[in-house]
Amino acid sequence: AMPAASAAALRTDLLARAQQLLVPARRTGATSAQAPTTTGGATLLDRHAVVQGLAAFLHAMPYDVDASTPAVLAALLRPAGAHHGSGIEASVRTAAAKALAEFKRTHEQDSV
Repeated sequence: AMPAASAAALRTDLLARAQQLLVPARRTGATSAQAPTTTGGATLLDRHAVVQGLAAFLHAMPYDVDASTPAVLAALLRPAGAHHGSGIEASVRTAAAKALAEFKRTHEQDSV
């Protein structure tokens, strides 16, 4: 198992990277033929790695919710809810949505 301090540092880094890489582009002044781009020149691999890392934190404690869970959920909601022309690739949107669906499935029983 990863030491708690290392896990917290990794989670903080992933959340910071998510803030930079997983923000859907705005459509200010873009025509329908122009696809908006995300900031930072990040690659698909960068964005997918952040989503998978955040998903791993959710899956590490499938039936618990700790203090950092809301921030991780919020970071995954941005790409999962991004629209088709947002600059967030479909595979990244799908990975985020699957992580959220799995979280919902494992925590649904607690709320019933």
